[in-house]
Amino acid sequence: MHGQTYLHRSRHGVYYLRMVIPQSLRVSLGVREREVRASLRTKNKQQARVKLAPRVSAMTKLFHGLEELEQQQRLERYERGLELIRQYGSIDLNHEFQFEALTSELQGPDLEAYIFAVQYDQEYELKKVNSADPQSTQRHNPPTAPNTQSTETAAVAPAAQPRSDTSLPDEKISVAIDHFVRDKQLTANQATANKYGSQCRLFLMVIADGNRDILLSEITIQHIQVYASKLSKLPKKISLNDPRPIDDIIASSATGMSARTKFTHAQAVNMFLTWCQGQQYRIAPNLGSILAPSLKKPKPDKRRKHFTDDELKLLFESKMYQQGLFERDSDYWIPILGLFTGARQAELCQLLSSDIRQEPATSLWYIDINEDDDKHVKTDSSPRQVPIHPELERLKFVEFAQRASNNPGGRLFPDEKRNARGEFGAYSKRFNRYREDQGIINTPATYLNYHSLRHSLQNNLLGQGLEEHVVNDIVGHSQAGRSESVKTYSSGTSLQTKRDVLLKFSYALQFKLRN
Repeated sequence: MHGQTYLHRSRHGVYYLRMVIPQSLRVSLGVREREVRASLRTKNKQQARVKLAPRVSAMTKLFHGLEELEQQQRLERYERGLELIRQYGSIDLNHEFQFEALTSELQGPDLEAYIFAVQYDQEYELKKVNSADPQSTQRHNPPTAPNTQSTETAAVAPAAQPRSDTSLPDEKISVAIDHFVRDKQLTANQATANKYGSQCRLFLMVIADGNRDILLSEITIQHIQVYASKLSKLPKKISLNDPRPIDDIIASSATGMSARTKFTHAQAVNMFLTWCQGQQYRIAPNLGSILAPSLKKPKPDKRRKHFTDDELKLLFESKMYQQGLFERDSDYWIPILGLFTGARQAELCQLLSSDIRQEPATSLWYIDINEDDDKHVKTDSSPRQVPIHPELERLKFVEFAQRASNNPGGRLFPDEKRNARGEFGAYSKRFNRYREDQGIINTPATYLNYHSLRHSLQNNLLGQGLEEHVVNDIVGHSQAGRSESVKTYSSGTSLQTKRDVLLKFSYALQFKLRN
């Protein structure tokens, strides 16, 4: 195999392949780059290892193949690469997000041709700058294999000219966004596609200045610069139907978007602009590159995200819990379940009565978190079996679950409905109102919501010095800390072991049995 390969993790937690190109191969290819990097598009080390082999094979095949190609083959590959550059724009191959966006559009030979053309063009520009005649505009030839025909008789590749506006179809931005959303529904869920649509329509709202009929061909660099400068100043919540000028909306808002929200908006707009080029719309190339500073993923939030013991006492020893004043079953049970299982809010809201099961071999009761029927889970490591803590048994959760078999669809909490984005937003809002009613208010140093119950369980378990991979099996996190043999050959921690772990800690709380 040519070169050495390494599995690396970026500062954002995403794994990528780093391949070092040997000096001999760099000479034959005519490139200066010592290495190439390719994102594996996952933060899960186990998944990264699975993806590593085919990516290494593809990259090795690419460079080995280029070394052996005859001149005509190189020319054909180069010309194809130029066509793709004109279509998708030229990107920085070492820019993680840009490369991920490219690989979502291109695969196989087209991706190889694109990389080949970009790398060789970059090398040519360096050579031209360093040459004795830096003003030369003569187009370079694709690199040639040793002992091939003279470059004097080789065909000359055409220059990568900007696309002619008049040769491509134009479209209103609003219409193109609708097409973009429909296209994304094929590769993402409905909620994610709709979110992209809303973020792109906000982009249109910012640059249109009241003219929502603006065309793609009318988007200029100045439009993108204005959008980038105003993005972080926009309020957290903004109506797309607000008739006021965007500057008036900004002036009336006390707080702007968070760094994370700004990043996701810029990410969506960049995807949209790249998609428009791929669809051969009449739009200036490389507009998305102007958003590069906004595409830097923000640093992790350092605010406290778990509840303290005193805050948990306020939540679970409140008048509502002590006197059984909750009108909905979900308002009573879901916080307690989150505290003792570490399950995500959506995982609990969607539970069926049949998901509460008993293991025949041990007679242990457990919650089976799965994707059966119309249920959804967040990641590949989310499906799991979580033991039912003895405190939950004392509070008669199993009996409650068995009675729920008579509910519509056999759901534990039939009152909880998904919103248009597929989320249980109504429950989330009710829990936050309840939290604030008990005097637990977020501050600049804290960020507390339902997910904080999950953090609280993890902190308790890890605080006992328990092995991280067992805790991950309970809460449904990836197994970055497990040995390769355990990942490959084990089906996970046993139900009995997980229950034993849960019994090693307790909360200093008095839970009231519900009437």
